[in-house]
Amino acid sequence: MTLAVIGFFNSLLYTNKLLMRNGHNKNFIRRLRWKEIITVFICLWGFGIYAGNALAEEKGQGIGGLISPGKLSNAHSDIEGINNCTKCHQLGGGVPDSKCLGCHNKIRERIAKGKGLHAKAEGKCFKCHTDHKGKHFSIIDIDKDKFEHEKTGYKLEGKHYDIKSKCSKCHGTKDSYLGLNQECASCHKNRHADQFGSKKCLDCHDLKAWKPAIYNHFEKPKFKLTGKHKDVECAKCHRDDKFKGTTTVCSECHKNEHKDQFLGRKCDECHKSEGWKPSKYDHEKNKKFKLTGKHKDVLCSKCHRKGLYQDIGSECIDCHKNLHKEQFADLKCTECHKTEKWKPSTYKHEKNLNFKLTGKHKDVECAKCHEKGKYKDLDRACTACHKDKHKKQFVDKKCEDCHKTEGWKPSTYKHEESQKFKLTGKHKDVLCAKCHEKEIFRDLDRACASCHKDKHLGQFKKRKCEDCHKAEGWSPSTYDHNTNMRFKLTEKHKDVKCNICHGEGKFAGLNTSCSFCHKPDHKVERPKECERCHDMKTWKLDPTIHSKRGFPLVGGHAKLGCNDCHKDAAYKQNTAGCATCHKDIHYNQFGMFCKDCHSPLKWKPPTFTHSTGGFSLGGVHRLIADCTKCHGSGHYKNLSIECYNCHRKDYEGTTMPPHKEYSNYFSTECNKCHRDTDPSFKGIKFNHSFWPLEGRHSTAPCSDCHGK
Repeated sequence: MTLAVIGFFNSLLYTNKLLMRNGHNKNFIRRLRWKEIITVFICLWGFGIYAGNALAEEKGQGIGGLISPGKLSNAHSDIEGINNCTKCHQLGGGVPDSKCLGCHNKIRERIAKGKGLHAKAEGKCFKCHTDHKGKHFSIIDIDKDKFEHEKTGYKLEGKHYDIKSKCSKCHGTKDSYLGLNQECASCHKNRHADQFGSKKCLDCHDLKAWKPAIYNHFEKPKFKLTGKHKDVECAKCHRDDKFKGTTTVCSECHKNEHKDQFLGRKCDECHKSEGWKPSKYDHEKNKKFKLTGKHKDVLCSKCHRKGLYQDIGSECIDCHKNLHKEQFADLKCTECHKTEKWKPSTYKHEKNLNFKLTGKHKDVECAKCHEKGKYKDLDRACTACHKDKHKKQFVDKKCEDCHKTEGWKPSTYKHEESQKFKLTGKHKDVLCAKCHEKEIFRDLDRACASCHKDKHLGQFKKRKCEDCHKAEGWSPSTYDHNTNMRFKLTEKHKDVKCNICHGEGKFAGLNTSCSFCHKPDHKVERPKECERCHDMKTWKLDPTIHSKRGFPLVGGHAKLGCNDCHKDAAYKQNTAGCATCHKDIHYNQFGMFCKDCHSPLKWKPPTFTHSTGGFSLGGVHRLIADCTKCHGSGHYKNLSIECYNCHRKDYEGTTMPPHKEYSNYFSTECNKCHRDTDPSFKGIKFNHSFWPLEGRHSTAPCSDCHGK
């Protein structure tokens, strides 16, 4: 192969020089025949082989060194050399599998038995195992991450799949991966020794994890796992990895908390595997003591102290303290109490002729009256339990004359029957303590001022409160203002609250002028003459007042507020000229006669007629509504009417044709060529007499010649 490459390179080099030498003669290339080219190429190739061989012999390598594609790997180093080629290669080309299997006996045997990866592999051996790439080249090249292990006959699952790229974990550090035993014990230590004989590991474990085991303890007849046993770790019962012959007796694993009280009885008669507590012992079947009420919820240890279950007393006082001491020695606890609840007592106080419980007394806890556990021979007077809030003011009366057991408040005392002070109106809703301060109920002052503050500050000492007010409510007052000759309430004044005018509680001798209550928002020369512009129906200004003053509000003026014109609340003014409020944007060019061009009905557009000013607006000029377009500098008089004055930029900026450059042809009097009715400036009437337009020139557009 090397000689062929050298011969091809030499022939190619010579042919290239031949073509380069005649490269500029196209006829020579065309006349050259293909047969001649091929003949020359073969001769040069043979010459290259001869020269290459001579070169190899000169260096002492021989021709074999030139033919070999490279050194063999260390595994095949013993067949290195040209004389051993046929051990792998057959004459005529190719590396048959029979040559490989002639040396690799183990592979041949496994293929014959249909075992391993090679039994299922497709294609020739040399497709996967190539050589002649150097001594240190590894013929066995496996991509551990992509290798499909199931093709070997053993699929990697569970934990084995997690170490698939770490082949040495199972195959060790040797170069070969063949003949590995698939039994678990070949890699994993047998922790159960010989307890399970011929059983397989996978009967109790899976490849996902060694723990927990998948052994189905729940269906095994000897000892099924139920309840709490399901959650117990295997090692808790199977100590020291002992699984066979494990005892099933409860006491072997659990401590006997009952000691010797239940000899001969099985634990499962009272307990379940779901939990030691609560016990499943049916206390209802116990004739000595059935559990009822609260006793059902009591922990066993509350009654069965120190683990004692037999020969326990069944009387209440065996477990409960006697709170009544010796007061009811002749009675049983069950006569007043139930097992459902100690409190409230089942004792019927209504049957007690000495003191029946009614009203609020029904809800009072027993201990409130029976302090310190005393139940017999109690004082039944109200003051025995309740404090006398009246401080002996009613010693001659009983509490029940004014109060009920349903509630201390409100009192049942009927104030309406009292001849001294009957409660009417708002007084009915007032709490007793509001009038009877410091709990004084007798000999109280009945005057209004004794309870109510005099808001009039002594202005009506000679009059009674009821002359102007009622008990139903202090406000509104019953005083009739229209009987007052000094100031009658009419129109809007009828709805005004008293304190708006009578501020600070002043009622007598008030000023009746408008400005006393209403602060004017303008300078008033005569404060009492508000009614000249306003009335009491509405404070708004009389709409006809402005017309009466010679300045009717029309147009835009009608929408303005008073303060828009009358600044600083100044309503009396000497002049009513436009310039008083409006800025003169004409800079006094037209004097003070704004109405000649404008109207208060509509300021814009003005009524000014341009034809009277020496410049009639024609064409597109009539469409310009904004005067500042032409009068931008604020000048309206003596303006030049020449087009150039406004259209200077248009004149100087025109490039087709350039007016400014050829100003000798294009006058600044634009109207000589353009019409004001044509906003596009295209309809021109330019005098082209300096170069007459004839024939097709007469109809051609200007841009054909004046395009640049």
